[in-house]
Amino acid sequence: MADPGPKHVPVVKAILKYLRGSSHMGLKYTAPSEIMDTFTAESLIIEAHCDASFGDDPDTRRSTQGFVAKLCGGAVGWFSQGQKSTSLSTAEAELIALADAIKEIIYMRQAMAFFNAPQTGPTIIYEDNQAVVSTAHNPGQNHGKLKHVAIRTHRVQEEIRLETVDVLYKRTTEMEADILTKALGKKQFKRLALAILGYESLKS
Repeated sequence: MADPGPKHVPVVKAILKYLRGSSHMGLKYTAPSEIMDTFTAESLIIEAHCDASFGDDPDTRRSTQGFVAKLCGGAVGWFSQGQKSTSLSTAEAELIALADAIKEIIYMRQAMAFFNAPQTGPTIIYEDNQAVVSTAHNPGQNHGKLKHVAIRTHRVQEEIRLETVDVLYKRTTEMEADILTKALGKKQFKRLALAILGYESLKS
């Protein structure tokens, strides 16, 4: 928008084409049958996905992070943004994204409690980096390259101890937040988009 030129025209056309092809879609929320049979506000459980690329910005070499939170199958919160500092490893980029995702989850849990739908257990955050999952669950572990992000590491571990969140591993092919961090092939993009919108369930 600041300095448009001929190179931007194909990009704008691609955006318009995508919007036209997806204009019939929207967010879909479907409560599982077991919830509907004995519905209570406590049955509304948030789950989240968190992901990060590594150094993909060609100008700054900063990473892109993505987060999506779902309720009853459809997205209720999300972000896709560049990180504010340059990460030195994939694990660091993922850990920064996880710490930021936890801040969003804490806010959402407070909002749910305000609306009389408190979260009765830790909010599950799925992460596709096994080193980060291990770090999150192992205080005192020698994290090597992660020493310089110790504050974020301790924050993640503290929220797990407080049972605000729990961090579980999920394969990259099933990681819904992957769509918010990088360009994907058409088939995988559509598959993840449908899952985020609430039209499709992916394997855990």
